[in-house]
Amino acid sequence: MGKSPTSFGLKILSHPDLQVTSLLKMKDAIQVTESLSFSGSTSQTVVFEEKKEIIEGNYIATLSFIDQLGKPIDQKYGNYLWQVKAETILEYLSKFTTPEKALTVKTNLWSDYIKEQLQHDELTNWTVALMSNQQENENSFKVTSEIICNPASRQYLNRIDGIISIGTLLSQGDEFLDIDVQQEASRKIKTLRALRRETNGLLLVYPLTITDKFAVDGKKPAIKNLDQRIIGLVACFPYSETAQTINYVANTIYIKNNE
Repeated sequence: MGKSPTSFGLKILSHPDLQVTSLLKMKDAIQVTESLSFSGSTSQTVVFEEKKEIIEGNYIATLSFIDQLGKPIDQKYGNYLWQVKAETILEYLSKFTTPEKALTVKTNLWSDYIKEQLQHDELTNWTVALMSNQQENENSFKVTSEIICNPASRQYLNRIDGIISIGTLLSQGDEFLDIDVQQEASRKIKTLRALRRETNGLLLVYPLTITDKFAVDGKKPAIKNLDQRIIGLVACFPYSETAQTINYVANTIYIKNNE
């Protein structure tokens, strides 16, 4: 066609399940619109700021949040579960900071979407799960006098300009902790997600240990010069007929060519 790759605009359909994996390197990319539709999606934080005050702020907000929930109503596979109202979720999200570079995976967008759906009597009830490995490890810590959390480990992918990213936060099956899927295990994920009622949401809270890409003596050690009190969040939303929009990311060339 006689044109270099940089001559073309880029438009990427953006869905809460997806991340632009090279986000930290996309200097020309800008977000054209921000959608408030997370219908039938599982949205997870995979980009984190390394600033100590932000990590500490999210950590303290999370400990306070878990403490106010009281005694868990259940424990599955080492994970602690509670049932709460939407207002409790919104209060916690208002105190949690996500990076601007996270695009659609921002707690303020989750909050806006929840508030919108509350007007339709949806997302009124939430299950909160504090994710904890079943086996204690060197990074285990006391959340409350009755709760010991064993953080999950995730390998970092990129580390640029004070931002660190991982591949995925969600472990297989975690998004269905609030649904009885034993008899439905052979079904596709979309089918299983459809089992979640429109009134119900799920918030997974993952205390994390971020490990190095490279193994030392056969193991991938935790990154030493990183505050390891990082908290990751996953929000699981039911399908909704009242939320049908999507958003997209477009670079500056695409915008220029389509003015």
